[in-house]
Amino acid sequence: MNINISLPVYKQLYNLQSDKSKTNTQTVNSGAISFSGKKRAIYKIDAEGNYKRYESQAEAAREANIFNQNISYAVIGRSKSAFGYLYVYADEIENKDKNGNITVDKEKLNKIMERYQEAKVHKPVYAIKQDGSYKKYINLTTAAKETGISFHRVSNNLAGKYNYLSPYTFIYADKAEQKDKDGNISVNEKIIKEELIKLKKGKPHKAVYTIDRNGKCKKYPTQTEAAQALGIKKQNINQVLTGKARTAAGHAIIYANELEDIDENGEITLNNQKITNLINSIF
Repeated sequence: MNINISLPVYKQLYNLQSDKSKTNTQTVNSGAISFSGKKRAIYKIDAEGNYKRYESQAEAAREANIFNQNISYAVIGRSKSAFGYLYVYADEIENKDKNGNITVDKEKLNKIMERYQEAKVHKPVYAIKQDGSYKKYINLTTAAKETGISFHRVSNNLAGKYNYLSPYTFIYADKAEQKDKDGNISVNEKIIKEELIKLKKGKPHKAVYTIDRNGKCKKYPTQTEAAQALGIKKQNINQVLTGKARTAAGHAIIYANELEDIDENGEITLNNQKITNLINSIF
C-alpha cells in the first residue's frame, strides 16, 4: 500500500528527525556531556596544586575568557594544558563517602600534577628587558600575567619561534642559571647577554631606517610608522626594501638589522661605512 505524505508534513518529520540526530550526536561527542546527557563537572589546577571546581567546561571557559574547545582538549588529553592550567573531570579526582560528602583525593591530585612536568608550564622563567634588567617568575603563566603579554606569545618565544616580544624576551630558568660545585645557584650573565642581543636585534625584517641624501638616519619600529612619517603609503616603503624602487619620498630605506652592529655587551651602533656605501649607490 502506498502512502502519500504532503510536502509540509514531510518537512516537519524530516526536521524533527534531524533535530533528534543532532541532539544524540552532541550528547555522545561533547566532552562536557556524559552518555546519560548530564554535564560533567571539572577542576582547574594551577602549578602550585591549587584547584577550583566548575559545574561545566563552559563555566570554566567563561571565567578564563577562553574557548570551550581549549578546555575540552585539555580534559580529554588532546593537549597537555590550556593557557597554563590543567583541567580534569571532577569524578577522576573526587571521592564520595557513604553520606554523600565529596572530597578531593590528594593521591589522585598528585598524579595529575605530574602532567605539569610534561607540559612545562610549571617551570620557572626569566623575563629579560631591553635595558638589561631581568626578573624570575615561578612559571610561564605568572610571567605572562605580570608582563601583560599573552600566554601563547610567551610560550612561542620560549619555544624559539621568535625572539622578540617588545620590550621582553623570555628564557627558562634552567637555561639561564648555573650551579657551582657547592650547589649554589646563580644567574649566568653570559646567557642573559646573549638573550639581550637577540632582543635588541628584534624581529627579523621588522624595524627600518630611512636615510636622506645627506646621510641623516632615522629608525622606525615598522614599515607602517616609517610610511606615516614620510607621508606615503606602506607599499612605497616595501617596494624599496624589495628592490622594486630605489627611493621613497627621497629617502633610501633599509632594514635595521642590515645597518646595525651589536657588540658582545648588546650595545647597538650604526655602521657608517654601510651608510656611506648606500648613499653613494643610490643618490
